[in-house]
Amino acid sequence: MNDAAELRRYAIALFGEKLPGIFRRDDLTMEQEIEFLAPHVERDNAVMFVAEDDGQIVGNIGFSGGKLAELAHAGEFGISLARGYRGRGIGTRLIRVLEGWAPGHGITRIEVHAFSTNPGGLRLYERLGYEHEGLLRRAAMVDGEPVDIFVLSKLLG
Repeated sequence: MNDAAELRRYAIALFGEKLPGIFRRDDLTMEQEIEFLAPHVERDNAVMFVAEDDGQIVGNIGFSGGKLAELAHAGEFGISLARGYRGRGIGTRLIRVLEGWAPGHGITRIEVHAFSTNPGGLRLYERLGYEHEGLLRRAAMVDGEPVDIFVLSKLLG
């Protein structure tokens, strides 16, 4: 939770970009940021990693495993990078760090949901061995327009 204030600053900057797949909040409070981060700290099958440049957060990846015992081995990640830091391999490194962490915490399946409007993210996940499992048609609304979401996963070990 030491990074909560910096993560809040980072999140507000991302929200300002109006990126697809980043659920925006113009009024994100410190309490809301701490509430969002708490499961990543409190649960054994959840984690948040950050990428920093000169002490400033420039990217993050958060993973949450299933809450039920039957689903605890699997979970989903979300990843983001600050403007100016995309396309520099940081996303690849964050995903690799997550994949390295996962087996030691009982995780054997990692999922990611990717908006169809994020072709760069889709290419990254595919390049790293994530396989398409399905399509959630019109699963999100972005600026009043329906957007499909791809479900991809990778089995570890």
